[in-house]
Amino acid sequence: MPEGGNRGPIAGFLEVKQSFWAVHLRLYTDQSASKSTAATWLPAYESSVDNLTFTYDNLPKMSESHRSMRSAGACNLNPTSLKPEEVEGTYFTDRFTKGDMVLTLIDRTSGYPSFDAATKHAEAAQPKGVA
Repeated sequence: MPEGGNRGPIAGFLEVKQSFWAVHLRLYTDQSASKSTAATWLPAYESSVDNLTFTYDNLPKMSESHRSMRSAGACNLNPTSLKPEEVEGTYFTDRFTKGDMVLTLIDRTSGYPSFDAATKHAEAAQPKGVA
């Protein structure tokens, strides 16, 4: 692992936009941002809901470029219902990293320009008394 790397968990936000014709995904963390390059729904044998599988291009922030290069990866998300509150998935990259993901729905808004903006929104959207 490069110095300053993170074995996780890594906080991030995944935005999924779906139209009749296409699915586009955007993931951002405090260290990088990713955009999908191709996405498809594949049959899931353990569920009646299809898996969302996509490839992506990841660009590190300039502050991370000394230790992290641009990379490509693939991800498979396994929703268990048509309106899931939580989704599990896996990913791997061409930098020989891989991992598991657990995504929790905050709300269905989108368009946050940065990890910091999404974090502020998520904190404000969290019900009072929940840590």
